Amino acid sequence: MKQKLTITLSIILAATILFFACKEEELPKITSINKIELNITEDSISYVFAEIKCDLNQNPKFEIEQYGFCWDTVANVTIEKESNNFENLTSQSFTETIENLFPNKTYYVKAYIQNGDVIIYSNELTIQTLDARPIVTTTDISNITANSAQTGGTVTAYETLFPITQRGVCWAKTQNPTIADSLTNNGTGNGIFTSQLQSLDIRATYYVRGYAINIAGTSYGENESFTTLYGIVTDYDGNTYNTVQIGNQIWMAENLKTTNYANGTAIPLVTDNTAWVNLGDNNTDDAYCYYNNDANSQYGALYTWAAAMNSATSSSANPSGIQGACPDGWHLPSDAEWTELTDYLGGASVAGDKMKEIGTTHWISPNTGATNESGFTALPGGYRSSSGGSFGYAGGGGYWWSSTEYNSTSAYFRDLDYDYAGVGRFGTSKSFGFSVRCIKD
Repeated sequence: MKQKLTITLSIILAATILFFACKEEELPKITSINKIELNITEDSISYVFAEIKCDLNQNPKFEIEQYGFCWDTVANVTIEKESNNFENLTSQSFTETIENLFPNKTYYVKAYIQNGDVIIYSNELTIQTLDARPIVTTTDISNITANSAQTGGTVTAYETLFPITQRGVCWAKTQNPTIADSLTNNGTGNGIFTSQLQSLDIRATYYVRGYAINIAGTSYGENESFTTLYGIVTDYDGNTYNTVQIGNQIWMAENLKTTNYANGTAIPLVTDNTAWVNLGDNNTDDAYCYYNNDANSQYGALYTWAAAMNSATSSSANPSGIQGACPDGWHLPSDAEWTELTDYLGGASVAGDKMKEIGTTHWISPNTGATNESGFTALPGGYRSSSGGSFGYAGGGGYWWSSTEYNSTSAYFRDLDYDYAGVGRFGTSKSFGFSVRCIKD
């Protein structure tokens, strides 16, 4: 009995040994790990490449045969899309560059590690390549006439990879013009450029934007707007003046600079201070000069009231009926006509903003509130004093005669200042030298 039990146990033991000896050897299983963390390194995004870093949160329990990144412009990317691959990862992190991207594009990126048919992906990261389109600004509008204006812009781009192939301005009568509208072509490259707008309609409002083109696309600057002037008038000397319609009135948009009355009679030029002081506050001592006796003054001429009136008597009518020093078909505005202008522009307390030329090219800073939305384009021509004959305040203020007396030795004028939004109305000695603006009959 004991012998049988021993034999039986031996058989069971042998069978057990044979079973385990014959069982197929199993490979170690890859245990799951947390997803790989994927982080963009600082300053790693460019126009056409990105540097990506991947951190593994633990050392894999198997050999990594291949690793890298895959990417696409559509989410849920896999290695069947664009990818790079490397072999024999020896650390718990890796950093590589993905290249040949397009500017201003959204890409979806994953890191991966691979062992045979087993691929483990990271979380998906979204990146945005830099915008390689040009940066454009639009220059303020200047030199506005009845059918032309000047503007321009500044262009900045990464010229090495994305050179500017065309730049200029585009314009239309609606906001946000594009290169499908009227445009200028002002060459190539970065930098500042100037554009001339020609063949514009009279008294029309236009919107303008700078533009620039490179392989990455077309960019635009900010909108600028302006209104062309009404037309042109010529004085006896052949000087031409832009004009503008404001309400029911048509005004010169520039200061008068004639040296002759419309009939050809010369207006006396007085440069000497003493001679100017000796002029009387009357209707007969006509004279003109230029600021600081500079015949190239950009502000026009300065006239005594007698010269502005061509020795006519006072008029408060609307219209004044006083041609004065103005060209044929035009006249010196009365106090009432000046008031009609400022009333149309919202009242004397705010009209100055709408009449002054914008910016500080001629006006000193701050040129408070100037928009020139009326197109009057008031310039700060200063004055010549009746006492001492000295000049003053060019750049700071502009002063214009009316045809209306304040009293027997004084006349009304209008005043605009660099630091005031309104229009002043005062009376002063007739022998002051002030600017003249004419108004159409």
